[in-house]
Amino acid sequence: MSFDARVFQILVASPGDVQPEREIVAEIIHEWNYLNSRDRRIVLIPLRWETHSSPEMGTRPQAVINRQVVDQCDLAVGVFWTRLGTETSEAESGTAEEIERVGAQGKPVMLYFSRAATELDKVDLNEYARLKSFKEKTYPHGLVEHYNTLSEFREKFSKQLSISIRDVIAMDSTRRPGNTAGGDPITLGILVADQSTSEISGLPARLHFTRTVCRDEDKIPDLVAKTLNDSPDENEADPQPSTHDDLADVDSTNPDSLTVARDWLRIGRTARRTQGYNKDYLRQLVDYHCNEEAYRPIRFAVTAPSTSGVKDLFLELRLSLSSGGADIVNRLPFTRPFAVGDFNMGEFFIGSDAPRKSSLSLRSTKEKSEWLIEIEATAIQTQRTFVIPDRLYLRVDSDCAFSIEGTVYSSDAPPYSLHTQLEIGLTKSVMSYIDILKIAKRAVRDENLGIDIVSGEIHGLQQ
Repeated sequence: MSFDARVFQILVASPGDVQPEREIVAEIIHEWNYLNSRDRRIVLIPLRWETHSSPEMGTRPQAVINRQVVDQCDLAVGVFWTRLGTETSEAESGTAEEIERVGAQGKPVMLYFSRAATELDKVDLNEYARLKSFKEKTYPHGLVEHYNTLSEFREKFSKQLSISIRDVIAMDSTRRPGNTAGGDPITLGILVADQSTSEISGLPARLHFTRTVCRDEDKIPDLVAKTLNDSPDENEADPQPSTHDDLADVDSTNPDSLTVARDWLRIGRTARRTQGYNKDYLRQLVDYHCNEEAYRPIRFAVTAPSTSGVKDLFLELRLSLSSGGADIVNRLPFTRPFAVGDFNMGEFFIGSDAPRKSSLSLRSTKEKSEWLIEIEATAIQTQRTFVIPDRLYLRVDSDCAFSIEGTVYSSDAPPYSLHTQLEIGLTKSVMSYIDILKIAKRAVRDENLGIDIVSGEIHGLQQ
Protein backbone atom coordinates (compact mmCIF):
# COMPACT_ATOMS: atom_id res chain seq x y z
CA MET A 1 0.00 0.00 0.00
CA SER A 2 1.35 3.43 -0.92
CA PHE A 3 2.12 6.13 1.65
CA ASP A 4 3.43 9.70 1.62
CA ALA A 5 7.01 10.13 2.82
CA ARG A 6 9.93 12.53 2.94
CA VAL A 7 12.91 11.34 0.91
CA PHE A 8 16.52 11.85 1.98
CA GLN A 9 19.39 10.98 -0.35
CA ILE A 10 22.67 9.55 0.94
CA LEU A 11 25.82 9.87 -1.16
CA VAL A 12 28.14 6.85 -1.10
CA ALA A 13 31.66 8.11 -1.92
CA SER A 14 34.77 5.94 -2.06
CA PRO A 15 37.72 4.90 -4.23
CA GLY A 16 37.69 1.53 -5.96
CA ASP A 17 39.32 -0.63 -3.26
CA VAL A 18 36.30 -0.79 -0.92
CA GLN A 19 33.59 -2.21 -3.16
CA PRO A 20 32.26 -4.63 -0.47
CA GLU A 21 31.76 -1.69 1.89
CA ARG A 22 29.80 0.20 -0.78
CA GLU A 23 27.43 -2.74 -1.07
CA ILE A 24 27.07 -2.94 2.72
CA VAL A 25 26.12 0.76 2.88
CA ALA A 26 23.35 0.20 0.34
CA GLU A 27 22.14 -2.91 2.20
CA ILE A 28 21.98 -1.11 5.56
CA ILE A 29 20.05 1.78 4.00
CA HIS A 30 17.51 -0.65 2.52
CA GLU A 31 17.22 -2.43 5.88
CA TRP A 32 16.57 0.92 7.59
CA ASN A 33 13.81 1.63 5.09
CA TYR A 34 12.23 -1.77 5.69
CA LEU A 35 12.13 -1.24 9.46
CA ASN A 36 11.28 2.47 9.64
CA SER A 37 9.90 4.00 6.46
CA ARG A 38 6.20 3.25 6.88
CA ASP A 39 6.01 4.31 10.54
CA ARG A 40 8.25 7.37 10.26
CA ARG A 41 7.20 8.41 6.75
CA ILE A 42 10.85 8.72 5.75
CA VAL A 43 12.64 6.98 2.87
CA LEU A 44 16.42 6.88 2.37
CA ILE A 45 17.95 6.53 -1.10
CA PRO A 46 21.62 5.60 -1.64
CA LEU A 47 23.24 7.78 -4.32
CA ARG A 48 26.14 6.30 -6.29
CA TRP A 49 27.76 7.82 -9.36
CA GLU A 50 27.51 4.53 -11.25
CA THR A 51 23.71 4.42 -10.86
CA HIS A 52 22.64 8.07 -10.57
CA SER A 53 24.69 9.96 -13.17
CA SER A 54 24.73 10.10 -16.97
CA PRO A 55 27.50 11.28 -19.35
CA GLU A 56 27.57 14.78 -20.84
CA MET A 57 29.73 16.18 -23.64
CA GLY A 58 32.05 19.13 -23.06
CA THR A 59 31.90 19.03 -19.25
CA ARG A 60 34.47 17.86 -16.72
CA PRO A 61 33.37 14.34 -15.61
CA GLN A 62 33.59 15.12 -11.91
CA ALA A 63 31.60 18.33 -12.43
CA VAL A 64 28.82 16.24 -13.97
CA ILE A 65 28.83 13.89 -10.97
CA ASN A 66 28.84 16.86 -8.60
CA ARG A 67 25.80 18.44 -10.23
CA GLN A 68 23.79 15.27 -10.87
CA VAL A 69 24.61 13.38 -7.67
CA VAL A 70 26.68 15.16 -5.03
CA ASP A 71 24.65 18.38 -4.83
CA GLN A 72 21.42 16.40 -4.51
CA CYS A 73 22.43 14.52 -1.36
CA ASP A 74 21.45 15.27 2.24
CA LEU A 75 24.24 13.20 3.80
CA ALA A 76 27.55 11.75 2.60
CA VAL A 77 29.20 8.47 3.58
CA GLY A 78 32.88 8.15 2.67
CA VAL A 79 34.81 4.86 2.96
CA PHE A 80 38.58 4.43 2.53
CA TRP A 81 41.21 1.71 2.89
CA THR A 82 44.59 2.21 1.17
CA ARG A 83 43.70 4.57 -1.69
CA LEU A 84 42.41 8.12 -1.96
CA GLY A 85 41.60 7.97 -5.67
CA THR A 86 42.56 9.73 -8.89
CA GLU A 87 43.35 13.43 -8.64
CA THR A 88 41.04 15.97 -10.27
CA SER A 89 41.70 19.54 -11.30
CA GLU A 90 39.93 20.73 -8.15
CA ALA A 91 40.94 18.29 -5.38
CA GLU A 92 43.18 15.40 -4.32
CA SER A 93 40.71 12.92 -5.84
CA GLY A 94 37.17 12.64 -7.12
CA THR A 95 36.06 11.09 -3.83
CA ALA A 96 37.78 13.83 -1.82
CA GLU A 97 36.16 16.50 -4.00
CA GLU A 98 32.72 14.99 -3.41
CA ILE A 99 33.16 14.82 0.36
CA GLU A 100 34.66 18.31 0.61
CA ARG A 101 31.79 19.69 -1.47
CA VAL A 102 29.18 18.13 0.84
CA GLY A 103 31.06 19.29 3.96
CA ALA A 104 31.34 22.84 2.62
CA GLN A 105 27.55 22.95 2.28
CA GLY A 106 27.20 22.18 5.99
CA LYS A 107 25.69 18.76 5.42
CA PRO A 108 26.57 15.77 7.66
CA VAL A 109 29.56 13.68 6.57
CA MET A 110 30.33 10.17 7.86
CA LEU A 111 33.89 8.97 7.19
CA TYR A 112 35.09 5.39 7.71
CA PHE A 113 38.71 4.26 7.44
CA SER A 114 39.59 0.59 7.20
CA ARG A 115 42.41 -0.90 9.27
CA ALA A 116 42.16 -4.29 7.59
CA ALA A 117 45.49 -5.99 6.92
CA THR A 118 46.87 -6.06 3.38
CA GLU A 119 50.09 -7.05 1.62
CA LEU A 120 52.60 -4.21 1.79
CA ASP A 121 53.78 -4.90 -1.78
CA LYS A 122 50.30 -4.04 -3.03
CA VAL A 123 50.15 -0.66 -1.28
CA ASP A 124 51.09 2.51 -3.17
CA LEU A 125 52.97 4.41 -0.45
CA ASN A 126 52.51 7.80 -2.14
CA GLU A 127 48.79 7.11 -2.46
CA TYR A 128 48.63 6.07 1.19
CA ALA A 129 50.45 9.27 2.24
CA ARG A 130 47.85 11.33 0.37
CA LEU A 131 45.11 9.41 2.16
CA LYS A 132 46.67 10.15 5.58
CA SER A 133 46.82 13.86 4.74
CA PHE A 134 43.15 13.84 3.74
CA LYS A 135 42.25 11.96 6.92
CA GLU A 136 43.52 14.80 9.08
CA LYS A 137 40.88 17.16 7.70
CA THR A 138 37.75 17.69 9.78
CA TYR A 139 34.22 18.76 8.95
CA PRO A 140 31.74 20.76 11.05
CA HIS A 141 29.21 17.91 10.99
CA GLY A 142 31.66 15.08 10.49
CA LEU A 143 31.86 11.62 12.03
CA VAL A 144 35.18 9.78 11.70
CA GLU A 145 35.34 6.05 12.50
CA HIS A 146 37.72 3.13 12.02
CA TYR A 147 37.03 -0.56 11.53
CA ASN A 148 39.02 -3.78 11.16
CA THR A 149 36.54 -6.14 9.50
CA LEU A 150 33.51 -5.93 7.25
CA SER A 151 31.26 -7.17 10.05
CA GLU A 152 32.54 -4.40 12.34
CA PHE A 153 31.90 -1.85 9.60
CA ARG A 154 28.36 -3.17 9.15
CA GLU A 155 27.66 -2.96 12.87
CA LYS A 156 29.05 0.56 13.29
CA PHE A 157 27.39 2.02 10.22
CA SER A 158 24.05 0.45 11.11
CA LYS A 159 24.06 2.07 14.56
CA GLN A 160 25.43 5.43 13.46
CA LEU A 161 23.13 5.85 10.47
CA SER A 162 20.15 6.43 12.78
CA ILE A 163 22.07 9.13 14.64
CA SER A 164 23.02 10.91 11.42
CA ILE A 165 19.46 10.70 10.08
CA ARG A 166 18.37 12.61 13.17
CA ASP A 167 20.74 15.44 12.20
CA VAL A 168 19.46 15.37 8.62
CA ILE A 169 15.85 15.65 9.82
CA ALA A 170 16.78 18.55 12.12
CA MET A 171 18.54 20.41 9.28
CA ASP A 172 15.67 19.75 6.89
CA SER A 173 13.13 21.09 9.39
CA THR A 174 14.88 24.49 9.37
CA ARG A 175 14.42 24.70 5.59
CA ARG A 176 10.78 23.66 5.45
CA PRO A 177 8.19 26.46 5.01
CA GLY A 178 6.35 27.36 8.19
CA ASN A 179 8.88 25.76 10.54
CA THR A 180 10.21 28.41 12.90
CA ALA A 181 11.99 28.30 16.21
CA GLY A 182 9.14 30.20 17.85
CA GLY A 183 6.68 27.28 17.89
CA ASP A 184 5.21 25.93 21.10
CA PRO A 185 7.59 23.53 22.89
CA ILE A 186 6.81 20.09 24.20
CA THR A 187 6.09 19.55 27.90
CA LEU A 188 8.22 17.09 29.85
CA GLY A 189 6.81 15.20 32.82
CA ILE A 190 7.70 12.35 35.16
CA LEU A 191 5.76 9.44 36.69
CA VAL A 192 6.79 7.54 39.81
CA ALA A 193 6.13 3.79 40.07
CA ASP A 194 2.86 2.82 38.37
CA GLN A 195 1.05 6.14 38.47
CA SER A 196 -1.58 6.82 35.83
CA THR A 197 -1.16 9.54 33.22
CA SER A 198 -3.46 11.76 35.29
CA GLU A 199 -0.79 11.77 38.00
CA ILE A 200 2.08 12.96 35.80
CA SER A 201 4.20 15.59 37.53
CA GLY A 202 5.01 18.24 34.96
CA LEU A 203 8.55 19.57 35.18
CA PRO A 204 9.74 21.59 37.00
CA ALA A 205 8.43 19.63 39.97
CA ARG A 206 9.10 18.74 43.59
CA LEU A 207 8.54 15.14 44.66
CA HIS A 208 8.77 13.41 48.01
CA PHE A 209 10.10 9.90 48.65
CA THR A 210 10.05 7.71 51.76
CA ARG A 211 12.83 5.22 52.39
CA THR A 212 13.03 2.44 55.00
CA VAL A 213 16.17 2.13 57.13
CA CYS A 214 16.87 -0.79 59.48
CA ARG A 215 17.96 0.36 62.95
CA ASP A 216 19.14 -3.00 64.31
CA GLU A 217 20.66 -4.78 61.32
CA ASP A 218 23.39 -6.25 63.54
CA LYS A 219 20.77 -8.19 65.54
CA ILE A 220 19.28 -10.11 62.62
CA PRO A 221 19.74 -13.85 63.36
CA ASP A 222 20.93 -16.59 61.04
CA LEU A 223 18.28 -18.72 59.37
CA VAL A 224 18.35 -22.16 61.02
CA ALA A 225 16.31 -25.22 60.00
CA LYS A 226 14.84 -26.94 63.10
CA THR A 227 12.17 -29.37 61.93
CA LEU A 228 11.99 -30.32 58.29
CA ASN A 229 9.43 -32.56 56.65
CA ASP A 230 11.50 -32.45 53.51
CA SER A 231 12.91 -35.82 52.52
CA PRO A 232 11.08 -36.71 49.32
CA ASP A 233 11.91 -39.91 47.55
CA GLU A 234 14.38 -39.55 44.70
CA ASN A 235 11.81 -41.09 42.36
CA GLU A 236 9.04 -38.74 43.42
CA ALA A 237 7.13 -37.28 40.49
CA ASP A 238 7.67 -33.64 39.56
CA PRO A 239 5.54 -31.35 41.75
CA GLN A 240 2.62 -29.56 40.19
CA PRO A 241 2.36 -25.76 40.30
CA SER A 242 -1.08 -25.85 41.93
CA THR A 243 0.44 -27.25 45.16
CA HIS A 244 2.79 -24.30 45.77
CA ASP A 245 1.73 -20.90 47.09
CA ASP A 246 4.39 -19.05 45.11
CA LEU A 247 2.83 -20.33 41.90
CA ALA A 248 -0.81 -19.75 42.68
CA ASP A 249 -1.04 -17.14 39.93
CA VAL A 250 0.43 -19.34 37.20
CA ASP A 251 -1.67 -19.50 34.06
CA SER A 252 -2.48 -23.21 33.83
CA THR A 253 -3.43 -22.83 30.17
CA ASN A 254 0.01 -21.49 29.24
CA PRO A 255 2.51 -24.34 28.59
CA ASP A 256 5.48 -21.97 29.03
CA SER A 257 4.23 -20.81 32.43
CA LEU A 258 3.67 -24.40 33.58
CA THR A 259 7.18 -25.38 32.49
CA VAL A 260 8.74 -22.50 34.42
CA ALA A 261 6.61 -23.36 37.46
CA ARG A 262 7.68 -27.03 37.48
CA ASP A 263 11.31 -26.02 37.01
CA TRP A 264 11.02 -23.64 39.98
CA LEU A 265 9.80 -26.40 42.29
CA ARG A 266 12.31 -28.94 40.95
CA ILE A 267 15.23 -26.53 41.44
CA GLY A 268 14.06 -25.62 44.94
CA ARG A 269 13.76 -29.28 46.00
CA THR A 270 17.19 -30.12 44.55
CA ALA A 271 18.75 -27.17 46.37
CA ARG A 272 17.32 -28.34 49.71
CA ARG A 273 18.94 -31.74 49.19
CA THR A 274 22.33 -30.50 48.03
CA GLN A 275 22.86 -26.99 49.36
CA GLY A 276 20.76 -26.67 52.49
CA TYR A 277 19.27 -23.40 53.68
CA ASN A 278 20.73 -19.94 53.22
CA LYS A 279 21.72 -18.81 56.73
CA ASP A 280 22.02 -15.17 55.59
CA TYR A 281 18.52 -15.17 54.14
CA LEU A 282 16.90 -12.92 56.76
CA ARG A 283 19.66 -10.31 56.46
CA GLN A 284 19.42 -10.46 52.69
CA LEU A 285 15.64 -10.14 52.84
CA VAL A 286 15.90 -6.98 54.95
CA ASP A 287 18.45 -5.54 52.51
CA TYR A 288 16.23 -6.51 49.59
CA HIS A 289 13.21 -4.73 51.04
CA CYS A 290 15.21 -1.60 51.88
CA ASN A 291 16.79 -1.54 48.42
CA GLU A 292 13.45 -2.10 46.74
CA GLU A 293 12.10 0.99 48.49
CA ALA A 294 15.29 2.96 47.83
CA TYR A 295 15.21 2.49 44.04
CA ARG A 296 11.99 4.10 42.84
CA PRO A 297 10.89 3.28 39.28
CA ILE A 298 10.32 6.40 37.20
CA ARG A 299 9.14 7.02 33.65
CA PHE A 300 9.31 10.15 31.55
CA ALA A 301 6.32 11.54 29.69
CA VAL A 302 6.23 13.93 26.74
CA THR A 303 3.16 16.03 25.90
CA ALA A 304 2.76 17.61 22.47
CA PRO A 305 1.81 21.31 22.33
CA SER A 306 -1.80 22.39 21.92
CA THR A 307 -1.11 23.90 18.50
CA SER A 308 0.39 20.89 16.70
CA GLY A 309 1.58 17.33 16.99
CA VAL A 310 5.20 16.17 16.98
CA LYS A 311 6.79 13.74 14.53
CA ASP A 312 10.16 11.99 14.65
CA LEU A 313 10.84 13.26 18.15
CA PHE A 314 14.32 12.79 19.55
CA LEU A 315 15.04 14.27 22.96
CA GLU A 316 18.53 14.55 24.46
CA LEU A 317 18.52 15.21 28.20
CA ARG A 318 21.40 15.86 30.58
CA LEU A 319 20.47 15.45 34.24
CA SER A 320 23.01 17.08 36.57
CA LEU A 321 22.86 16.57 40.32
CA SER A 322 23.14 20.09 41.71
CA SER A 323 22.71 19.15 45.39
CA GLY A 324 22.28 16.09 47.60
CA GLY A 325 23.00 12.46 46.79
CA ALA A 326 21.27 10.25 44.20
CA ASP A 327 21.82 7.65 41.49
CA ILE A 328 19.96 6.67 38.32
CA VAL A 329 20.18 3.19 36.75
CA ASN A 330 18.25 1.31 34.09
CA ARG A 331 18.52 -2.06 35.83
CA LEU A 332 18.14 -2.84 39.52
CA PRO A 333 21.55 -3.68 41.07
CA PHE A 334 20.15 -6.35 43.39
CA THR A 335 18.14 -9.56 43.18
CA ARG A 336 15.63 -11.28 45.40
CA PRO A 337 17.26 -13.61 47.96
CA PHE A 338 16.28 -17.25 48.43
CA ALA A 339 15.88 -19.09 51.71
CA VAL A 340 16.76 -22.39 50.07
CA GLY A 341 20.32 -22.78 48.81
CA ASP A 342 22.27 -20.10 47.00
CA PHE A 343 20.82 -19.95 43.51
CA ASN A 344 18.60 -17.80 41.35
CA MET A 345 16.42 -18.36 38.33
CA GLY A 346 18.29 -15.89 36.15
CA GLU A 347 16.24 -14.00 33.60
CA PHE A 348 13.46 -15.52 31.55
CA PHE A 349 10.71 -13.95 29.50
CA ILE A 350 7.20 -15.19 28.83
CA GLY A 351 4.72 -13.62 26.44
CA SER A 352 4.57 -9.84 26.67
CA ASP A 353 7.66 -9.71 28.91
CA ALA A 354 9.93 -10.62 25.99
CA PRO A 355 12.63 -8.07 25.06
CA ARG A 356 11.49 -5.30 22.72
CA LYS A 357 12.93 -2.26 21.04
CA SER A 358 13.62 0.44 23.61
CA SER A 359 12.43 4.06 23.36
CA LEU A 360 14.97 5.25 25.92
CA SER A 361 18.69 4.95 26.61
CA LEU A 362 20.72 5.98 29.66
CA ARG A 363 24.43 6.72 30.04
CA SER A 364 26.30 8.09 33.04
CA THR A 365 29.28 10.42 32.71
CA LYS A 366 32.67 10.02 34.34
CA GLU A 367 31.73 12.59 36.98
CA LYS A 368 29.11 10.13 38.33
CA SER A 369 26.76 13.06 38.99
CA GLU A 370 25.49 13.48 35.42
CA TRP A 371 23.27 11.21 33.37
CA LEU A 372 22.59 11.41 29.64
CA ILE A 373 19.12 10.26 28.60
CA GLU A 374 17.86 9.88 25.03
CA ILE A 375 14.15 9.53 24.26
CA GLU A 376 12.57 8.67 20.91
CA ALA A 377 8.97 8.80 19.73
CA THR A 378 7.66 8.32 16.21
CA ALA A 379 4.68 10.66 16.56
CA ILE A 380 2.65 12.38 19.30
CA GLN A 381 -0.71 13.89 18.39
CA THR A 382 -1.76 17.39 19.41
CA GLN A 383 -2.12 17.73 23.21
CA ARG A 384 -1.57 13.99 23.61
CA THR A 385 0.90 12.56 26.11
CA PHE A 386 3.37 9.82 25.29
CA VAL A 387 4.58 7.92 28.37
CA ILE A 388 7.94 6.27 27.74
CA PRO A 389 7.38 2.55 28.44
CA ASP A 390 10.96 1.99 29.59
CA ARG A 391 11.63 2.53 33.28
CA LEU A 392 14.60 4.04 35.02
CA TYR A 393 15.31 3.54 38.72
CA LEU A 394 16.09 6.54 40.91
CA ARG A 395 17.78 6.12 44.29
CA VAL A 396 17.72 9.16 46.56
CA ASP A 397 20.12 9.26 49.54
CA SER A 398 19.12 12.71 50.83
CA ASP A 399 17.16 15.78 49.78
CA CYS A 400 18.43 16.52 46.29
CA ALA A 401 17.93 18.62 43.18
CA PHE A 402 18.54 17.91 39.49
CA SER A 403 19.18 20.48 36.78
CA ILE A 404 17.80 19.21 33.46
CA GLU A 405 19.13 20.56 30.16
CA GLY A 406 17.93 19.17 26.86
CA THR A 407 17.75 19.55 23.10
CA VAL A 408 14.56 18.68 21.23
CA TYR A 409 14.76 17.42 17.65
CA SER A 410 11.77 16.76 15.41
CA SER A 411 10.72 16.95 11.79
CA ASP A 412 8.20 19.69 12.62
CA ALA A 413 10.50 22.43 13.93
CA PRO A 414 14.16 23.40 14.19
CA PRO A 415 16.03 22.02 17.23
CA TYR A 416 15.46 24.00 20.41
CA SER A 417 16.68 23.88 24.00
CA LEU A 418 14.80 22.75 27.08
CA HIS A 419 15.65 23.84 30.64
CA THR A 420 13.92 22.61 33.78
CA GLN A 421 14.59 21.09 37.21
CA LEU A 422 13.48 18.35 39.57
CA GLU A 423 13.66 18.52 43.37
CA ILE A 424 13.13 15.52 45.64
CA GLY A 425 12.63 15.53 49.39
CA LEU A 426 13.43 12.38 51.38
CA THR A 427 11.99 11.05 54.64
CA LYS A 428 13.73 8.07 56.24
CA SER A 429 11.48 5.62 58.06
CA VAL A 430 13.59 3.89 60.75
CA MET A 431 12.23 0.42 61.59
CA SER A 432 13.34 -2.72 63.42
CA TYR A 433 14.32 -5.73 61.38
CA ILE A 434 11.29 -7.61 62.73
CA ASP A 435 8.87 -4.99 61.39
CA ILE A 436 10.70 -4.95 58.06
CA LEU A 437 10.54 -8.74 57.81
CA LYS A 438 6.81 -8.74 58.52
CA ILE A 439 6.36 -6.56 55.44
CA ALA A 440 9.00 -8.24 53.29
CA LYS A 441 7.86 -11.80 54.09
CA ARG A 442 4.37 -11.06 52.82
CA ALA A 443 5.75 -9.43 49.70
CA VAL A 444 7.84 -12.44 48.66
CA ARG A 445 5.37 -15.10 49.95
CA ASP A 446 7.64 -17.02 52.28
CA GLU A 447 4.83 -18.09 54.65
CA ASN A 448 5.08 -21.60 53.22
CA LEU A 449 8.56 -21.93 54.75
CA GLY A 450 7.18 -21.48 58.26
CA ILE A 451 9.92 -19.00 59.24
CA ASP A 452 9.85 -17.53 62.75
CA ILE A 453 10.99 -13.98 62.04
CA VAL A 454 12.01 -13.43 65.68
CA SER A 455 14.25 -16.48 66.13
CA GLY A 456 15.08 -17.04 62.49
CA GLU A 457 14.04 -20.70 62.79
CA ILE A 458 12.16 -22.76 60.21
CA HIS A 459 9.60 -24.86 62.08
CA GLY A 460 8.30 -26.81 59.12
CA LEU A 461 7.90 -26.89 55.40
CA GLN A 462 4.61 -27.09 53.56
CA GLN A 463 4.76 -28.26 49.97
